[in-house]
Amino acid sequence: MVELIVVYDGISPDHVLSVDSVLGKPSNNKIPIIFYFTKEKSGVGPGAARNLGIKFAKGKYITFVDDDDEIIINYPKLIKLLDSSDAPLIISDFSHTNESFSRKYNESEKINATEFIKRLDLQKKVLNHCTGLLVSKSLFVKNLIYFPEIRLVEDLVFATKMISLEVDILLTNTFRYEYKLQPYSTKNLIDKQTFNCVNKAIYELIDHKKTLSSQYIIEYIDEKILFLKFLAKARSPLVLLSKKNKHSSLLEILYKLWQILFDRKNLGISLKMMWNGLILCISVRNSTLKISKKIDKEKSIIVFYCSGALTKIWKDLFLNLGYKQIYVVDDIFFDDSDVYSLAGLLEFIEKKTVDYYINFIITNLNHETVKKIEKNISELFGFKNLNYKIFFLKNIINSDSKF
Repeated sequence: MVELIVVYDGISPDHVLSVDSVLGKPSNNKIPIIFYFTKEKSGVGPGAARNLGIKFAKGKYITFVDDDDEIIINYPKLIKLLDSSDAPLIISDFSHTNESFSRKYNESEKINATEFIKRLDLQKKVLNHCTGLLVSKSLFVKNLIYFPEIRLVEDLVFATKMISLEVDILLTNTFRYEYKLQPYSTKNLIDKQTFNCVNKAIYELIDHKKTLSSQYIIEYIDEKILFLKFLAKARSPLVLLSKKNKHSSLLEILYKLWQILFDRKNLGISLKMMWNGLILCISVRNSTLKISKKIDKEKSIIVFYCSGALTKIWKDLFLNLGYKQIYVVDDIFFDDSDVYSLAGLLEFIEKKTVDYYINFIITNLNHETVKKIEKNISELFGFKNLNYKIFFLKNIINSDSKF
């Protein structure tokens, strides 16, 4: 039996989509559709909404699909696989704009969790999403692992815990999950709630680690915790150095860090992150001022490569410094009126009568993605013999680096 459970989070039943629009098929389809509604007007977040779906699911396996993504299914082969499979966890092909998240399997294969982690390391891949996983309903019941009820990185915590169970894993290409990153994604949020979510995720993984015995799995979870700490560390100065905090003193910055990061339950981690955040804020502010001294306000263009919340805050910071020629490039979201594709930006700049010096600031931390962006800029703008320079966000986050 296949069932579809649609959880509307924060939406009134009066505004629901019809069955036809959900399935894209005539409403006489044979797939049962069940609708659930969360009670809070502002929504309960993706973790709590998925937990509600898990609670009422009756199938042998459960998978998760966000409303702005797509799945490509070889339906007969997938049903046959699910009917015959005894693997508690199935992992499918996964398409993502970030290559480190993408997965592709040539055939179905069963492996253990340790071997799966080793392959991720070898291929420089990570598993941070719950989507693209098919989880046995019995695995939820037996191990009581559900989503943390937070609005950010909840799927990273869930996927990490699932791998830590060390159950058999079946890899399959019978369906592919296509992740569609959106500008309004919760991953682009940068506010106090962001830090609360990340901190809760860190503490939950630390507590979960205490229940494990495999050193290899513990080290795997330690890597996830380190990533989450870095996520908080990388974003904290951008919140503090945004428009309204431009002239904050170091004491005011420290106070804001305390408001964002302090948690008495984990005093050691909180104090360390506050200290790192303070050092980083000083570094970011000083580095930005150094950049501004090297960039002529009248003859230069600043281009942020990759849209999102990070870019919006950096853009505000440079606007405050008096720069007017500031643009955003994103090869995925360039349909936005304020965002260009790289080719579109080149065409726009070539129409200008003044020869500008172009300063690219790549606001992406993924090594492979940054290399591709750098190559694309060199090929397009180098071919046209335009004057340009590239700055990297990783250099700003690294307090020891110089521009």
